[in-house]
Amino acid sequence: MARDYGVAWDESSQRQIGLMSYSYITHQDKQLLSFIDRDYGPAFELLLVWAEKSLDLTDPRHVYLMRHTVTFIFFVGGLIFFYRLGLRMWRHSGWALLACLLLVLSPRIFADSFYNSKDIPSLVMAIISMYTLMNYAERKDIQRACWHALACALWIDIRLTGVLSVGLTIVLMWKERSCWLYLLLTAALTLLAWPFLWESPLINFLSAWLSMTRFQWPLTVLYQGQYFSAATLPWHYLPWWMTISTPLGFLTAGILGYVMTLKSLLVHPVAFYRQRRNELIVLGWLTIPIVAVILMRTVIYDGYRQLYFVYPALVILAVMGFRQLYQWIGKYAGDRLKQAAQQIFLAMMALYCLGLAGWMIRVHPYQHLYFNRLAGSSLAEIQQRYEMDYWGLSFTQVLRNLAANDPSDVIRIYVDQLPRRLNTAMLSTKDQARFVFVDDFHQASYLVTNFRWNKEGYPKATPYYAVKLDDAIIAAAYRLPSSR
Repeated sequence: MARDYGVAWDESSQRQIGLMSYSYITHQDKQLLSFIDRDYGPAFELLLVWAEKSLDLTDPRHVYLMRHTVTFIFFVGGLIFFYRLGLRMWRHSGWALLACLLLVLSPRIFADSFYNSKDIPSLVMAIISMYTLMNYAERKDIQRACWHALACALWIDIRLTGVLSVGLTIVLMWKERSCWLYLLLTAALTLLAWPFLWESPLINFLSAWLSMTRFQWPLTVLYQGQYFSAATLPWHYLPWWMTISTPLGFLTAGILGYVMTLKSLLVHPVAFYRQRRNELIVLGWLTIPIVAVILMRTVIYDGYRQLYFVYPALVILAVMGFRQLYQWIGKYAGDRLKQAAQQIFLAMMALYCLGLAGWMIRVHPYQHLYFNRLAGSSLAEIQQRYEMDYWGLSFTQVLRNLAANDPSDVIRIYVDQLPRRLNTAMLSTKDQARFVFVDDFHQASYLVTNFRWNKEGYPKATPYYAVKLDDAIIAAAYRLPSSR
């Protein structure tokens, strides 16, 4: 499946982060210190660059296919830890497997698990860090403190949002002697895997932190039918995007699980803290980042991908919601109907999951365009209200079609967005050489667009080729007069 996805907008810049850090480590290349993205955590990118160098990959297509494959394998590894986390939560393999299934059947998460080499690794390390925190909270020994420190450091070295796990650890474990060892080891391991910090650890870490919390994105975002600058998006952008891009069944169960858990915490806070500490961790995992982003007015855009690391917490709460419904059905159905009623409920859950899986197979490889019914009644309507293919992945299919159907030795493409250039990397070497990208509209054979920042499109023009999903055109190539 890795070859089916195009090259995402950020993949080239993410690779460059890894290359710069690798060059600094191996050749003491000081360019890293003035590199524009020097304050991004490079841990996962270093792994990808190491694989690229070890395999001696030079063809861009092979490089990106390797990146997609390794990123997906890392996600699968995260599922193993998610299963173990589920076992720790419920002591039942069935519910733990359900949590893994819900994560895989979350369309946007599944699609991003191939090409998003920063937000998906951050999600995976969030799972691992919360798992090691639960282990550490259960038995406060040095070995578990060390494993937890390693997990937290790697998360921080991928995205600074990993400090969440450090904060939760301090709240839960500050009285323990081993907590001091944990903090020192986390700091040391974070420094070890982040070359930018080596020259001036404290100052450069604070610089990276300020860059994240005060990040400025100069472009506009389509939200609820209007274009906003990223800095002026309404406070509800984050919670509403989470709402419309999560399968409704998961969302409803997650809200139920959250409300029931929060109610228990508020009614018996001391007993909850002592007896249900794992659930407290999950509540903090989901709640603290969302509240922090809203209160601090941190800039986010392109959906809520920067906060994908909170999504596993929502999945855990959804499983808790499903468990609660299962128990209520057994309680109120009566002894004679209990088993049948619960089996019907499980059958309905299975049908819902099969429906989601069927949709994901049908639209492959465009699962990242999933919206539930709360976003609109049709995809064409949603396209007028929210960003669609902000990653630019659909350009690959357009370029493949042009390469297959235009016999010209040279195909001139008018570009105004980076992903159009990047997606030639997924073509054969011969076809890559045929495409020439021009900045002058009048010199081009085709205009290729995914309608970002142009939701109205070109209603008077007929596409030469279009990528369609249901009733929406998500990308198209228009033949220009100069080519006729």
